[in-house]
Amino acid sequence: MLFAATTLAYFLASSFLNPRSNYIQMRPQPPEASIDASLNAANVNDKVPMVERYGAWLEQVALHWNWGLSPQGERVNGAVAYRAVNSAKLVLISTLLSILIGVSIGVAAAIRQYRLFDRLSNAVSVFFLVCPTFVLALLIVLGGIRFNDAVGARWFFVTGLGDGGLLDYLQHVALPTVTLTLVGYVGYHLTQRTYLLDTMNADYVRTARAKGVPKHIAIRRHALRTSLIPTAMGVVWSLTSVITGAVFVETIFAIDGAGKYFIDALTKNDINGSVAIAAMGGFTTCAGLLLADIVVALLDPRIRLN
Repeated sequence: MLFAATTLAYFLASSFLNPRSNYIQMRPQPPEASIDASLNAANVNDKVPMVERYGAWLEQVALHWNWGLSPQGERVNGAVAYRAVNSAKLVLISTLLSILIGVSIGVAAAIRQYRLFDRLSNAVSVFFLVCPTFVLALLIVLGGIRFNDAVGARWFFVTGLGDGGLLDYLQHVALPTVTLTLVGYVGYHLTQRTYLLDTMNADYVRTARAKGVPKHIAIRRHALRTSLIPTAMGVVWSLTSVITGAVFVETIFAIDGAGKYFIDALTKNDINGSVAIAAMGGFTTCAGLLLADIVVALLDPRIRLN
């Protein structure tokens, strides 16, 4: 399926992206022979049949793990690897925080259904749910700038990931991490609350309570484990963003990540770059699905791996 999806992505990118237009728009316009030479070097010349280009591209990827060149001559392998690492540095921390915070609040809210904590946490989560990511990011940037002005020192940086030590990295990554965490935890909170409430009313939980098992023990041993299964599946779709990044956040905080690179590749008619990012996203999704199957098997005693 990954091979089929990557192949489809290649043909779609080759059909809709036109690298030749990058050179035609230049002033003065390069000679036709020079344009063809540059496009041939990147294997994106529209004068060559698409099937022939695909065969050459597939051979390079399969035999040499060479994803080709951009129309400007930049190696896609190095560009994608560098930006994927940047996205992973940013998104991995926020994903873990979103899961921990969201699941914890969801469990606490389900246990305290309709009480003050439940109503307040739901109201806050709904606010972050309807607030657009770019608006929230801009508000956090403004808040970081105001905080720096108030303390008279630069505690938080609002652009890039830094190139110094650990402290410099944390100062750069703090604000975008907060943004992604606030956006991401909402889904885990609301779904975990819903699934735990359903599980708490299941027959096996009520049977345990009837046998004298305290409520908190019945929830922890029986209800919580089962309610985590749908949440584990939801984590799968978060893994893709570890590689593909978060476009809005990377753009606002000027982080040179994979998500921003993907958008730039589309706007610059970079066929090889856009296909490489699509393939990496598909690979992480497949890896996430495999991991989810393993986690679900561990959580659900009714499932066994052969």
